[in-house]
Amino acid sequence: MRQPDANGNLIPDYMQEGSAVISNPKGRAEWMTVAVCGAFYNPRKATCAPVCIYCYGYNTYVVVATSFSVGVNGTVQLNTQATYADGSVDTFTSSSSWSSNNNSVATVGANTGLVRGVSPGSIQIMAEFPSLVEYAGNLCSYGGLTPCPVGSPGGASNGSVPPTITGFTPGRGLIGNSISVTIDGIGFGTNPTVQVSGNGVTATVGSGSGDTQIEATFAITTGATAGNHAVTVTNNSVSPAQTSSSQNWFVQVPGDIQRYDLGTGSPAPNGYGPLVILDPAAGTNYGNVVNINGQVLKPNQCGVYRNLAYALYDQDSPAQLIYGGYTANESFSNFSGIAPAPSAVSTTLPLNSLVFGDNSYIGSTAPTCLGANDNQSFNQSFTVTVGSGASQKTYSVTLTNAVSRGKFSGTYADNITITTQ
Repeated sequence: MRQPDANGNLIPDYMQEGSAVISNPKGRAEWMTVAVCGAFYNPRKATCAPVCIYCYGYNTYVVVATSFSVGVNGTVQLNTQATYADGSVDTFTSSSSWSSNNNSVATVGANTGLVRGVSPGSIQIMAEFPSLVEYAGNLCSYGGLTPCPVGSPGGASNGSVPPTITGFTPGRGLIGNSISVTIDGIGFGTNPTVQVSGNGVTATVGSGSGDTQIEATFAITTGATAGNHAVTVTNNSVSPAQTSSSQNWFVQVPGDIQRYDLGTGSPAPNGYGPLVILDPAAGTNYGNVVNINGQVLKPNQCGVYRNLAYALYDQDSPAQLIYGGYTANESFSNFSGIAPAPSAVSTTLPLNSLVFGDNSYIGSTAPTCLGANDNQSFNQSFTVTVGSGASQKTYSVTLTNAVSRGKFSGTYADNITITTQ
């Protein structure tokens, strides 16, 4: 006698065929046990009808990402995903079994899919899915139910562990110069090469380079492209060779020249030292005065002086200091009967300064001090020329001085201007 199920459902007597969909309340990726007994027998005709089952399962299996790159000591997460027959996607990362074909290059968590780079090289990460019902459509049998096919498919992802650049010292250099650059990172190998993109910069690797540091020379032509250049390092100690992601290195061209505060190491509108008065009659400030180029201003002379510090900046925003690689041609001129200026001098100091005043000259004959009521004024200037060719710039620094009431004990004023010629 037919009995209803727990919910009171009963197949009517008039039903000749039908179907049922069975689902797991914990989700379709969870296994469950189902017992089904079904048969049909026509005693009048002595015939049987088949019993069919529709296998609605997974039909596509992938490891995501299909390819990857991870640095030495870096990590990347891989995942396993299967597509159900209705087009939806389920993830099986934690229930899959993971392995690496070369643990010396990269390792992977056995149940996590987390890949960690060990050393430069190529790598393949394999994954085996858990047992899953595969899509097979409608399966019919006269001898009872045919089970749906079940499999544990596998997948793989091919990857690489390239070297990694962490920084440059210095991170920039002036156009038209050769710069010694230290490249820090990991995984460079024993015979790395350095590539610099863009126009006008080539890199030569020095003999002292190793796996974590490269000593290179960057040669910057006068026609090099200003601004950022992408730099990569190739490890040639592995096969196939591995190349790092790029990091930017900056080619400087002359921008502004600014007064500079030697105390704070930053631009300053009043980037010059205090006024010093040389007055032998008053007995003040005897002794030699020496400018930054080592030139001695003779003692027992009338006059005044200050130190003016200036620095050259590049075209970046915000502008950065240019250290070395340029020559400052400092040319002086005095007016109104003041003694002649010294000849032009050159310096490659990264920070340059100038001693100026109406006695800032090289010689042994002191000028005549001003009278008690005399007034005097003078003008001094110097130029700075940097770069060459199309990138060359020349700057002019001018100081105008005014002195009154003699022996420099009265009013002293100055005006400093910096312009680009």
